[in-house]
Amino acid sequence: MVAAAIAAAALTSTGAAQAHIVWTAGAELVNHHTGGCLYGNRNTEVAKMVQCGLDAADGSQDWELVSARPDTGYANVQIRLYFSNLCLVAYGHGTGPGQIGGSSDVELATCDSNDPSQIWAMTSAAPRTGNYAHLNFFTFGQRTCLDGGIGVYGFPEEGCNAGNNYQEWDYHHGQFNDDGSRI
Repeated sequence: MVAAAIAAAALTSTGAAQAHIVWTAGAELVNHHTGGCLYGNRNTEVAKMVQCGLDAADGSQDWELVSARPDTGYANVQIRLYFSNLCLVAYGHGTGPGQIGGSSDVELATCDSNDPSQIWAMTSAAPRTGNYAHLNFFTFGQRTCLDGGIGVYGFPEEGCNAGNNYQEWDYHHGQFNDDGSRI
């Protein structure tokens, strides 16, 4: 039970569409295809992809997935930078990379559970392996899927493509000791 109490998913349900997700203690979100980590800068509110472990001592690569009710048949979560009140937000269509028409820029903003562009439907992209959950994140607010192919941005489509490894995020939980220190 090393870090299970700290970093495991707690799932309690009051009905099929009311799941409550809490994955705490912060963990890396690793892009399945590139192996890069999602990075959040608390000072500039920039979100980007970086080499995992690079400048990670400040917690800039540690994320929490926190329930954002009501669920819509999917587990709706906010992707929150650990030890902060900053969440990932997808901005309007056409604000992302120019070569991806209709894509959305993804940055950090003060968490607001009433902002649909900060609420991400979380689904399984593949079966769990060990301490890794393989996830897709789709925001209905901008109708984009969180993609890490050419940086981090929202790819425009009607739901994530579980077969697209750029849209698969590996969330490694259980990487902390009981006292919260890294294993």
